[in-house]
Amino acid sequence: MKNIKKITALFLAVLMVVSLCACASMPKSNKAEWGYKTSTEEYPIGVYIYSLFSAYNQAYSVISQAQGDKFDAEASILDISSTFDEADGEMVCRDWVLKEADYITKNLIALDEEIAKNNIQLDAEVVESAYEQARKDWNLGSYYEEYVAYGYAATPYKGMLEPFGVSFDSFYQSSYLASVKQNAIFDFYYGKGGEKAVADSEMKDYFEDNYTSYSYFSVNLYESTTDATTGQTVNKALSAEDQKQAKEDLGLYVKMIAQGTSFEDISKIHTAAAKLSANPAVSNIENLEYTALGTEVADALKGMKDKEAKVIYVGQEDSTVAYFLYKKPITQETKQYVSTDANYDSLLQEMKSEEFLEYIDSLTGTVDCTINQPVIDKFNPSIFEADLKK
Repeated sequence: MKNIKKITALFLAVLMVVSLCACASMPKSNKAEWGYKTSTEEYPIGVYIYSLFSAYNQAYSVISQAQGDKFDAEASILDISSTFDEADGEMVCRDWVLKEADYITKNLIALDEEIAKNNIQLDAEVVESAYEQARKDWNLGSYYEEYVAYGYAATPYKGMLEPFGVSFDSFYQSSYLASVKQNAIFDFYYGKGGEKAVADSEMKDYFEDNYTSYSYFSVNLYESTTDATTGQTVNKALSAEDQKQAKEDLGLYVKMIAQGTSFEDISKIHTAAAKLSANPAVSNIENLEYTALGTEVADALKGMKDKEAKVIYVGQEDSTVAYFLYKKPITQETKQYVSTDANYDSLLQEMKSEEFLEYIDSLTGTVDCTINQPVIDKFNPSIFEADLKK
């Protein structure tokens, strides 16, 4: 399966891995020039440049991660050989980037042709929202508010892309609008009433086979103080007596669960006994393969039976945390969870996104288009490295 098969919009979910500067001698695109075209549509050269930019960033990420501490951020990556995806095996970076840029551009064409073939109507409100977000990120940068809140400066996409000849329209067409189109095609096939809609029984089975309903609260078996001189936090294990008492209490809670006491009642008892100002219990329903829980906690939950309680201890001697875990029967959650639109859509994406992307991949491979090669040849991956040696 081809790893890098998703449309360019996916590159917007992460920060660009390199800081790119346009060289004054770099060719500028002309708005009248097209890079790719079909019998019904022309794609400006800026769309191709953005594809090239996205492919270069992906290659940069792969190589930098593969080389680790040996990676030289001031050296060109274009002559380095690496495995960028499972479909191609090892390739010279320059060749892979050019190949992938062509793929990404044809992927956009495939989406448009699929929209037209099936007369799929894009939701006007969704399109407008995507446009406004694209315009904001173009001028301010992704996650602008979050960056500013933490005292950092966001990098506008305009400053990164415009010097290379990518206009806002090409950026929007290649990213946010493409994402809207891809989602619309997915919904056309797999949404309720679609040609490949998922049966309720299949959705139920997937949810109950892959999701876990759980609750927990944690107990620190240490205390933290702040060093008056350095201002650093210092952890110190509780006394042996206090640790013993905490473990005995948690062990008692496990027995109470086995005897029929609810987790909710246990968490209230613990809140009162520990003199906490708020109940620390956390409850969630999720696929533990994608959880933010620590590995030890997730693995413990996977091995537990329904209605079982368990205590596990995580951390070092001076920072041990006890987790009181309870696993709820997932079958009791199915009806309510799946009936929520957001949950249903998320499950559907998990179940069918790989199959869908394989389908889009097959369409991309059969795209019939004309390439304006003399113009395309003016833009190659080296334009992103023009200032490396300056």
